[in-house]
Amino acid sequence: MFDAWDVIRGAALPDGRAVVVDWRCDWVGPGVALLLSAAGHHVTLASNGYTPGFRIQQYVRDATIAALARARVEVLPLTRPFGYDGSAVFLQHTLTEEAVIVEDVSVLVLASGCVPESALLDELSAGAAAGGLVSAAGRPVEVHGIGDCLAPRTVEEAVLEGLRVATAI
Repeated sequence: MFDAWDVIRGAALPDGRAVVVDWRCDWVGPGVALLLSAAGHHVTLASNGYTPGFRIQQYVRDATIAALARARVEVLPLTRPFGYDGSAVFLQHTLTEEAVIVEDVSVLVLASGCVPESALLDELSAGAAAGGLVSAAGRPVEVHGIGDCLAPRTVEEAVLEGLRVATAI
């Protein structure tokens, strides 16, 4: 079993059928499914929403769904993970609660959220607190975090946070 970051970072995966379980319904699940397909895997994308990319903008979602169709990625909408035994992924239909079983699976990838990536923010904040960060004019530098260094979020949310910080400065 792998997570989306393993695929994005280029982890060596076994050949064969891959199932991507996409809990968030954002760009990560479909993107990972496309990466796996391009690497030669037969891919099934199990999406928790009505459609893959349900939570992203319509024009991006439509282009993504078209790319999935061109890549021959099988899409199972309205499914959530229930279990995995090493060769079969057990899903449950969200509305009917019926079992959905995908067999002969070599790779299971979970696209189910992330954790904040705050190492750089922490380092910069510590430097600013110690007085070690100053501007070219010699003034102390303020450090503000936006986006995934605070919590996993969409690009749009991070841009809005950046706008709010810029407006406040």
